Amino acid sequence: MQINLESDTTTDSYVGADWTEIGQKAVEAMVDKCDKGKRISTKVAIDTGVPTAASDVFQLDGIYKVLDQHPDIQVVSQQATEYNPEKARSIMSTVLQQNPDLCGAIGIWDNQDTGTASAIKEAGKSDQVFLVTSGGGNKVGCDNVSNGLFNLYISYNVPLQGDLLNQEIARLLMSDSPAGEVKTMYFNPLTLITKATVNQRNCWTLDDLK
Repeated sequence: MQINLESDTTTDSYVGADWTEIGQKAVEAMVDKCDKGKRISTKVAIDTGVPTAASDVFQLDGIYKVLDQHPDIQVVSQQATEYNPEKARSIMSTVLQQNPDLCGAIGIWDNQDTGTASAIKEAGKSDQVFLVTSGGGNKVGCDNVSNGLFNLYISYNVPLQGDLLNQEIARLLMSDSPAGEVKTMYFNPLTLITKATVNQRNCWTLDDLK
């Protein structure tokens, strides 16, 4: 089984996020904010984690499927952060120096993108740069929406993944099918969290799960 982080190898079962859909949702929101004539520019930046990671590849596939339909959107930077918040902060700081009229930024993971958000805030551009990220829906990510660091947080609901994982383990153990005969994928639903929609139902802490 695989849980949440897809790989190029298809296993008997995958439970987790549809990373292509996350990429599509992220850039659709970006187009809504940054398409021609809507804001200061059509310039956006993309921060990946590790270019060879399958989840990054799938997410970028979703991003560019949408971007291909919106040629006015300019990707002025696409760089790997290695999921490191400090590296993400440094990259975004440089991007903003080179593109002070940047309209938006898409990140791969909320923990990494706290660094991106910090660089945007330090540059005094929190009201200008629309930042989209994704994560498991924990309270820290939601707090960063509430305090204005993230504009859109795409949650793939880790507690729900845990429930689905347990059910799938039970199903596989009870199945008479030999390994590799049937391959299934369970994509859990995504929740788009903004400052207007953030609430306790969408956010969790470890204490909540104990």
